[in-house]
Order: sequence, then structure tokens, then C-alpha cells
Amino acid sequence: MNKSLLFFLFFCFCCTVSTSQELPPITNYTPGIYKAGTQNWGISQDENKLVYIANNEGLLTYNGAKWSLLPSPNNTIIRSVLANENKVYIGSYMDFGYWQKGENTTQQYVSLSTTLDIQLLEDEQFWTVVSYSDWILFQSLSNIYIVNISTNEYSKISSENTIHKLFKVEDRIYFYVINEGLYTITNGKKKLLYNASSFENDIIVSVLSVDDDVIAVTQKNGLYKMDEEGLSPWNSILNSEINNYSIYTAITLSDTSFVLGTIGSGVLRYSKNGTLLQTINKFNGLGDNTALALFEDQDSNVWVGLDNGVGCVNIASSFTNYIDRSGRLGTTYASIVFNDILYLGTNQGLFYKSLHTKNDFKLIKRTDGQVWYLKQVGNTLLCGHNTGTFQIKKDQATLISSIRGAWVLKEVPDNPSILLQGTFNGLCILKKEGGNWKLKNRVDGFDISSRYIEFADAHKVLVSHEYKGVYKLELNSDFSKVITKQKDTSVTKGSNSSIISFDGVLFYANEKGVYSYDALKDTFILNTTLSSIFSNNTYVSGKLINEANKKLWMFTKNGIVFVDKIPLNDSYKVTEIPLRFDLRNEKKGYENISKFSSTSYLLGTSNGYLLFDINAVYHNEYTVSLDEVSVGLTKERVVPINKLTEFDFEAAQNSFFFEFSVPEYNKYITTQYQYMLEGNANNDQWNEWTSKSSIFYENLNYGSYVFKVRSKVNNQIQEKIASYEFEIKRPWYLTNYAIVAYSLLFILFFIIINAGYKQNYKKHKKRLLERGNKEIALKELENQKEIIQLKNEKLQQDIEARNRELAISTMSMIKKNNVLNEFKDDILLLGSDKNLKPLLAKIDNSINNNEDWKFFEEAFNHADKDFLKKVRSKHSLLTPNDLRLCAYLRLNLSSKEIAPLLNISPRSVEVKRYRLRKKMDLPHKTSLTNYILEI
Repeated sequence: MNKSLLFFLFFCFCCTVSTSQELPPITNYTPGIYKAGTQNWGISQDENKLVYIANNEGLLTYNGAKWSLLPSPNNTIIRSVLANENKVYIGSYMDFGYWQKGENTTQQYVSLSTTLDIQLLEDEQFWTVVSYSDWILFQSLSNIYIVNISTNEYSKISSENTIHKLFKVEDRIYFYVINEGLYTITNGKKKLLYNASSFENDIIVSVLSVDDDVIAVTQKNGLYKMDEEGLSPWNSILNSEINNYSIYTAITLSDTSFVLGTIGSGVLRYSKNGTLLQTINKFNGLGDNTALALFEDQDSNVWVGLDNGVGCVNIASSFTNYIDRSGRLGTTYASIVFNDILYLGTNQGLFYKSLHTKNDFKLIKRTDGQVWYLKQVGNTLLCGHNTGTFQIKKDQATLISSIRGAWVLKEVPDNPSILLQGTFNGLCILKKEGGNWKLKNRVDGFDISSRYIEFADAHKVLVSHEYKGVYKLELNSDFSKVITKQKDTSVTKGSNSSIISFDGVLFYANEKGVYSYDALKDTFILNTTLSSIFSNNTYVSGKLINEANKKLWMFTKNGIVFVDKIPLNDSYKVTEIPLRFDLRNEKKGYENISKFSSTSYLLGTSNGYLLFDINAVYHNEYTVSLDEVSVGLTKERVVPINKLTEFDFEAAQNSFFFEFSVPEYNKYITTQYQYMLEGNANNDQWNEWTSKSSIFYENLNYGSYVFKVRSKVNNQIQEKIASYEFEIKRPWYLTNYAIVAYSLLFILFFIIINAGYKQNYKKHKKRLLERGNKEIALKELENQKEIIQLKNEKLQQDIEARNRELAISTMSMIKKNNVLNEFKDDILLLGSDKNLKPLLAKIDNSINNNEDWKFFEEAFNHADKDFLKKVRSKHSLLTPNDLRLCAYLRLNLSSKEIAPLLNISPRSVEVKRYRLRKKMDLPHKTSLTNYILEI
């Protein structure tokens, strides 16, 4: 069997073993995330925890919230990086130097090779940067340049053969030259320690300090201990294990373990004694199998510069993952440690493995399929399965009940040999006989799925169904039948709701809160203390888990919560493990947690499980950093400023962009931010918590402002606040000079307005006088008009009075003449006595009395002035009798009424009328009376 085949089989074996590892959380950053090249050659971190990575396309920076790329000055690959004090030193193709923040806080590059006028070799690249006291060492394949950063002087160590790597261990510098051996530097000169043959001509990739030993790590031949006695293999067992790996880099960690980075096989972590702790490769979560660089940051995270991306392994995390990437296990629904064996109940079956081995999980025969429940009863392990209930003994499963869908098992009070079981179709009883459990009977009278059941007393059972609610069942004495069934109305049904007994109290949880059962009142009462866990819209699931009656577990959006009973004051202590729902990767509604060891717990996930130590889950203090302040017109057109020296800005510089971060790289630590801008009426209160690490304010008014930002890490608000105070100047049109000018203009304007006002006042006064005179004249005219009107009214009254007099006199004359005519007629009837003739003559004289006519004429002329004159002027041929007739017609008297006035008959009046028409020469169709009335 050839060597390559052996290596392949060994690698497959390691991968198989690695599948059973619980690994620390791993975060992978792909080139698509950090927007740069694939290969990453070196990693470093500054005192503010900002991470720097030497990348194919430049210098990558990461602050926990944002990636940035600084292209190399000559647009070439960067091979090495070192953050030292306030500078970031890099080695690249045909150049080395450092980056430093300039006045406007942007990174400014200084080329030391150019500044020091160093003549570099053709195609020279710098693979390592190391600091030593006041010196920075830059290593290429041919030279080591030692630059004194205090005096800006340099020296050089050259080699005819290739310098592979440069290392600093404690206070000593090492470097390996191919075909020559391992050197150190003494008094500025190189000194050979071990020749190449001492390492069987293998390449030394690193020198480490492990448990006070100085260890040389070779590429293929293992690890060698270097001391005064010479060179010897450090650990023969370890050397044989890694004999088929190709080691490229190595580092010692702060916990005294060390890590080996390989080509094609991932990362290997060993204890200080040489025991393999973890194999981290692409199969179990690392982004790539080739590690080009290793670095431990200030929080003990191990960064891996990969051939394709960057990995961050949270070695010190209190969480470890078991991830089933093969899909063989599936989703974990239940787990338990029983007799030093870890059992996992999944949707693929019941799996087991010993706690003290690294063997992979194995499936227990006959249990393939959905496992719902695992419970230890005495010294027996029972498994609730989709096909029934199994009794488990090590790796053997015995079916003790074929009733499908075994949800849950509960001990009957005061009867440990009987178990009540909830199934898909109601309840059943298991009984222990001869050390084994078996099905005793179904419970008649209730066939609803009973996923959650609890005893309220010896024969009263409460059943929770998330779509139907809570049922209260009364069982008979032998648990064979449901006597009474009642629906509880004090709580409502709820998605992912459950019921559990904890410390002698029944609790029911749904999205509305947590309720405790009052047995005396036979009702559920809201528990305000536990319900507060679901406040602020954090409800995910009402699943409650009672861990051996010691802790009550609950699950929210922000984390996992466990509740301890405090017996001294009958209260509860609530502790939150800050593990967000989107990071838990669990099956909602089927959350499961079990005790793994004295302080660690196992949380089932959709592809394995998560282990955590509740004593190691602590809350550190974190500092939020205001990374950058920029000013500009838009978010895309901003210019960084120096937030340490620049505070005053012109009015046009009224748009600000702030970037901030908490440099934290743990996968299970989540960071949110709150910010405010004091001085801005619209933003002078803390905003809502957000994961966004930047904010842009535009078109701010002039005035003084203070920008503040704080962080909340793992739901804990941090006390430290980052702030930046600045002022936007008044625009030119609101400066003091402008205000003085405005004041002068206002005074001038006031004078002009005042003069104009006076002029207008004079004009207005003149207009008022003219208007007054006109009004007086108008009033006089109106008065005269009123006088005339009064006169006219008086005249009209006089006319009306005279008309009345005329009418009265006319009627009197008519009546008088009528009376006289009647007397005349009566006298004529008496005969023709001569004595009567004088009397008749007097009567005729009285009728034709001229005095009556004169009186009438005078009254008529007063009533209808100038009528008779108008008639005479128009018709000069009219006689006085004609005019008299016209006057009577003007009064609109009829012929019958006129006849007595003229002492003639009505017929004679008609004749007169006819003659009058003739004299007036009126047309035949014209009415005489109308004509006279119109004159």
C-alpha cells in the first residue's frame, strides 16, 4: 500500500473521529463578505482590538461590524502585517512600511524602504514582520531588515539561501534558512543554532514556547525540543500522529495549548502535553482546509488566515458545538446522560456514544425513526418513539408498548411502579413488573393528542393541547377510565404552549404569559414574575422544561432563561443565557435541554447539539468605539475628519456620517447600538436598539451638537458611551456682521418707512379733509334733497287735499244739481202754473251758477296745475264750455255724472263729447278720456 493511500485513509479516519467532536463556535468570512482577495497571509490586532489581515489585494481591517480594505501603495499583494502601538506595519511585494492615521483620521502610508533609501532586490517580497523593543524586523526570502523606529536607522542580515520564516519567542529571534539550518540573532549578527541535517533537512515553519519548552515545528517531521542539551523529538506520539500532515504555521495560545495550521487538513489543536484536543477542518465548520496564518487575539479567539477566506474560532467560548454535517443524526428532539452514555433522540432515531471516548454516535437498532422523549425512571431509561415506547439498556432497545406516538411519561403520585403516558391518541398506563416496564392499559374516555400532561392531584390530570387548550381530566381509581372531562376557561390555547410541574406548582405558558395553577380555586392565575420573561415581544415558544425539579427552563428571542426557586422568601431567581433564537438553530416548539455535567447543559439543535457551561456564561464589559466621523453633502460624498481636533464646521458642512463598533468577535455574542444627537430636536432621544453600526444626519441647522452612542452586548446595556461634540457655524447671512448690517438696514428702512408714513399721513389727512368737505357737501345736498322731498311731500299732501276738496266740491255740485233737477221735475209735474215759472228760473240759475264753476275751476287748477293751459295751447279753438267738459273728463267722470254739472242730459253730454273730439281732431280709435288723462 503506497504512502498517498495511507495518508488518504488516515485523513478519512481523522474526519470520522472529528465528527464526534464538540467544537468551539466558528465564524467564517468569505471573500464575498470582506470584498477582497481569497488568500490571507498574516493577521494582527491593535490595542483597540481592531483586526488587521494581510490579503492578496491589500490590508483588510475588521472592527466586529465592518470590513474595510486599504490597497497596498503599489497595488500588490501584502504578505505580512503587525500592529504595533499606533502603527500597522506591513510587508508587501517590493516594499515595506507602515500605515498610520493622519490628521483627518484616514490611514496614511509611509514606505520605510523608500524613506530609508533601501535598494531592494528584484521581486523581493516580505513574508514576516516582527517587533523587538525599538526595532521592527522585515523578513524577505533573502534579507532581514532591522529598522530602529526611534532613530530611523536600519541594518541588514542577508543570506545566500532562502530564508523561510522569522520567529520571535519570548526575547529571542529565530529564523530558518533552507539547506543551512536554524539561526538566531546575537549582537546584530546571525548565529547558527542547528544545521539543517538536525531536522532531517525538513523546513521549520514555527518556533513555539510550550510549557517552558522551546519547540521547533517542522513541516513534516514533527516537533523538536531545543535546549542546552541539544535537539530531541518533543513528543513521539504526537509526531507520529502528524507525520502525514503538511504543517505550514503554528502558534502557542494563552491557555498553554498550541495550534498547528496545515496545508489541506485544517487546524489541529493540542494540549501542552501533546494531546489532540480538536481537529478543525472544512468538514466540521472551517471555511477552508489550508491555513496560511494563525493569530490569537486579546479575547483568546484564534483567527485563521485561509487560502480562501478567514476563520475565527472562539476557543475560550463557554459554548461548544456538535454539528452533524453528514445529516446522519438529524434534528435533536431529546437528550440524556445515563450511565456515562450520551443518548440523542432525533428524527432519525436514538443514537448513543460513551462520554469518555471520541467515538462517533451509533444508532441503536430498531429505533430508527422519530424519537420524542427520553426519561430516566429509577435505574431504567425509557424512550418515547413514533412507533411506541422502548426500554433502553446500553445499546439495546426493547419495545414495551406499541401504542404509536409516545409523547411524555409522568410518575403517578405515591405509586412509583405506574407511569401515565401521553400519546397521539390519548393516555395509557405503563406498569413495572419484575424490573421491566410494560403496557398495562389504555385510558378510556379521552382520545386527544396528549403531548403535555401533569398531575394536579392523585387522580386529576391536566392535559395541554396547543390547538385546543387545557383539559381537566378526573381518572378512576385504577387509571383505566376518564370519569369527567372539562375544558379549562381561565387560559386560552396558544401556539407552542405547554404545561409543566416545577417545585410543586403547575405552570402553563403561552404567548400571553406564564400562569400558575391554583388547586383550591381550580384555575390558572397569571404569574407576573415569570411572565415578564416574555415581555418586549420576546416570545418564541411556551415550551417549559423542568430539570430535575431544580431549574425551570424557558426560551425567548434573546436567550435561554433558567429559573431557580429561592426557598428563603418563596421567590424566583431568573438568569438569562444570552443566546439569541436565530443563533440557536433549534426546532421551535420542540426545544429541549438536558444536564450534561455538573454545570454544563446540552441544547438540541436541528443538526446536532450545543453545549454550554452556565458558570462560564458571564457578562464582560465592552467598549463602544466611535470609529469614524465624516462630513459631506451626501452619505456617498463624505470626507473623514479628525474627531480629536476638529469641532467647528462651516454652515455648508451640515451633513455628518458616524461609524461605530464594539470589537467583539464571538459568534454567540450579539451587539446592538443606540444613538442620539443632542441639539437636534428630531433626534435628541435614544433611538430604538439596532444592529446597524452607522448613521447619517443631513441638513443639520447651525448650533452645538453632541453625538452619543452606546451598546448593548448580549442584552446587557454597557455603561460606557462614546461621544463627539461639534458645532456648525452660522451661515454668512446670520453672522454678527450680517446681523449688524441687518440692524443698520432696518434702521434705514425704518427712517424711510417713517418718512414715507409721514408723507402718506399728510396726503391721507388732505384726502380726509377733501373727503370731509365732499361728505359735508353731500350731506348738504342730501339735506336739500330731503327738504325738497319734504316740500314735495307737503305739496303732494296739498294736492291730495285739494283733490279731496275738488272731489268733495264736485260731488257736492253733482248732488246739488241732482237735487235741484229732481225739484224741477217734481214742480213740472204740478203743472204749468205761472207762479211756478219764477221758481223754475231760480232752480235753473242755481244749476248754472257761475260761482260754482269758478270755485271748481280754481280748485281744479290747484289740483292739476296748468292742465287747462296745456289744453288751450294744443287746441286753441276750444270754448270755455269745452274746457269745462275737458276738466270733468280729466276727473274721469262719466257722462251721467257730467250731465248734472252742465245741466244737460247725458245724451247731450255725448254730443258734446263728440263735438269735442272733432275740435281736437282725434282719430277714431283714440279714446277721448285717455287722451285727456295723458295730457
